[in-house]
Amino acid sequence: MKTLYHIESEVEIDLGLLDDSDLFEELEERGLFVLETDVKAIIEDIYNAKANGQDTETLIAKLIDESLGRIL
Repeated sequence: MKTLYHIESEVEIDLGLLDDSDLFEELEERGLFVLETDVKAIIEDIYNAKANGQDTETLIAKLIDESLGRIL
C-alpha cells in the first residue's frame, strides 16, 4: 500500500527579475488581458468631456481601439 503525502510550500519571487513578456504570457494563460495603453487616462478624458457636455464618441472609439485592437 502506497502512502501519499500532501506538501504545501510558499515561495517568494522578486517579479522585477522576470521578463515582462513572461509575466504577460502567464497572465494571458490565466485568461487575463494585458493592456499596453493608459486606459485610465482615456476614461478620465471621457468623463471630463461628458461632464462638460462635449461629444465623447471619438474618445469612446479610441478606448475601444486601444483596449481591444478593433476600430469602429
